[in-house]
Amino acid sequence: MATEEGSIPMDKRGPPKSKKSKSKKNKVQPESEPTGNQEAAHSDKKRKNYQLTKIDLAQKEETKEPREQFDNLFQYLLACIGFTVGLGNVWRFPKVALENGGGAFIVPWLIVTIIQGIPLMTVELVIGQRFRGGPLHSYGRMNKLCWGIGASMGFVSVYLSLFYNSILSCGFMYFFNSFTKDLPWLSCPKKHVNNTECTSNPERFYFYNSIVNAASSLEEGSGVVWPLSFATAFAWLVVFLAMLFGVQSVGKVIYFTALYPYLMLTILFFIGIRSDGAVRGLEYLFDPDWSKMGDFRVWQAASEHVLFSTSLAFGGLIAMASYMPVKNNTMRDAIVIVVVNSLTSLYAAFGIFSIKGHMAKDEYRRCQDDEIPGCDKTLTIKDYIAQDDSSAGLVFISMAKALELIGKTEYGASVLSTMFYLMIITLGLDSTFGSMQGYLSILKDFGVMKKVGYKWVLFICCACSATFATLFASVHGVYFIDIFEKYGCNSAHLFVGLFEFTAVGWIYGFNNFTRDFKLLTDKKLPVPFMFLIKYVGPITISITLIGQFVLEAEDDTFLTLDGDLTYLDGGAKLISMPWWAEMIAMLLLLSAVIWFPLGVIMTCYINRARKTFDWGEIDFDYEELKNDVKPSENPSWQQMVFFLDKYDYPENLVNLDDPNPKQSSKV
Repeated sequence: MATEEGSIPMDKRGPPKSKKSKSKKNKVQPESEPTGNQEAAHSDKKRKNYQLTKIDLAQKEETKEPREQFDNLFQYLLACIGFTVGLGNVWRFPKVALENGGGAFIVPWLIVTIIQGIPLMTVELVIGQRFRGGPLHSYGRMNKLCWGIGASMGFVSVYLSLFYNSILSCGFMYFFNSFTKDLPWLSCPKKHVNNTECTSNPERFYFYNSIVNAASSLEEGSGVVWPLSFATAFAWLVVFLAMLFGVQSVGKVIYFTALYPYLMLTILFFIGIRSDGAVRGLEYLFDPDWSKMGDFRVWQAASEHVLFSTSLAFGGLIAMASYMPVKNNTMRDAIVIVVVNSLTSLYAAFGIFSIKGHMAKDEYRRCQDDEIPGCDKTLTIKDYIAQDDSSAGLVFISMAKALELIGKTEYGASVLSTMFYLMIITLGLDSTFGSMQGYLSILKDFGVMKKVGYKWVLFICCACSATFATLFASVHGVYFIDIFEKYGCNSAHLFVGLFEFTAVGWIYGFNNFTRDFKLLTDKKLPVPFMFLIKYVGPITISITLIGQFVLEAEDDTFLTLDGDLTYLDGGAKLISMPWWAEMIAMLLLLSAVIWFPLGVIMTCYINRARKTFDWGEIDFDYEELKNDVKPSENPSWQQMVFFLDKYDYPENLVNLDDPNPKQSSKV
């Protein structure tokens, strides 16, 4: 029975004593003892007054709808793989490998995948499956200090979906422009035939002048690139239609969008390895420069890429896991998702680096034969392979040129181009589906879907996103995409990953997490995973963040843009931003990382917040499932190292006729 703070429950006061008036003449009759109905009414009134001070942050149980679920395990894994396998595997992995010495990047990348990627994937799947909500409510239910982690994920998901879908719009433009015999980016338009910049690199000229129409800097030029703006609106329309019927419709669409890229990657792989010069490209990929292994920047790049490529710290995986049955092997799923994602990156790198080798050999030959005016004849084939464009440039410039070289027949280049950019579209759609699930699930848990309707909420989100994405369709769009990617996603999700490890290992309690893992899988968490989740993961990410800021301070590269975004070749590798762009970058970063510390402060030091935050209930009977778990004893060294109780489920020892049940400790 809820009572006000400091009051004594009615059933423990006893009947009220009779009272006498100070006046001897007017004596008051003793008050009658309250009846059961009166006491219940009094208690209901107090309970009602108490509830009015609550801030309900979840749907009420009486209005809560059953949570949707995927049709089967394969569909769920396909959705998660589709979300994690995205443009980062096709463009970002080869790009980062090119920047960090090819094979020299592979070893750190594999190590970081094992010590950060798989453990954090396990954490997110366990949290989503156990607490049955989006990232905000799942972390709020886990521990009231941790809801800020979910809020940060929501912001990062919004930023990711915005700039990813803007890149997707470029894919649509290349896709529709591929339905022609003569691809428009392979030659210069008549009005630019005397332009040396166009004749030397028509693919690059086409991208920066016909597709994005990029200004030379953030402080020059103005206006919207209307064809790109319409393509962006079309991309958001496709997303809206694909997600119109919730998880079930996404699950059906994902069969094509997740599987088709592997067909195209296989075609590129076999075409690439048979091309002249492919061996030189693969040698660059798998012949590491061991001197770079000691460069901290290589390890930093590996850590950033692993979290970005596996879509960790975005919240989408937590939301997807919440749509699975409670009993499901999360560790198996985590390993499958990360391994498939990593193999896809390598598979894509095989095809792209073999094609890069073919392009490099062809460009080297044309330079030596004086077919390229003003080229540097001292460059070797390896130097040409090492040349890289911006991330988008690798897909829309280098690969656009490569498709013409490897498409030998009359319509070969057009067919390959159509298929390749359809793959880019499907990869972008999968990533957008997952990132939108990250913040749509938050709105669903708040009850917005129930009040407004899922379709209207989805329509409003897509319409607002398409409107805001006009920023990326302006002449400054390529610069804003770089700002959102670098500060709204790359830097932010390292912080969020650190927050997740810290919350699970040190705030929620590692003993509670191991109990949850066993509840879901009927297995104990393996000891290597205990070390990785509690110690190795948070320590290595902390080192990465500290080293990143130290190096950027020393090199004065903080708040800078990629120099490859400027059209002119040979420009500065990094360019500075105007003060207002720096403010936008800092706002993106702070808006994504401030919520966890802010949430801890609010929950700890604001008395009203501690009492009133209610994140709702899970949609299964926890006590019933818990009673079915067979308890086991933790070795003494694990109790000391991981701060575990002697028994994982001591309350269930009585069910086993334990000879000395008093040894169990209460959780």
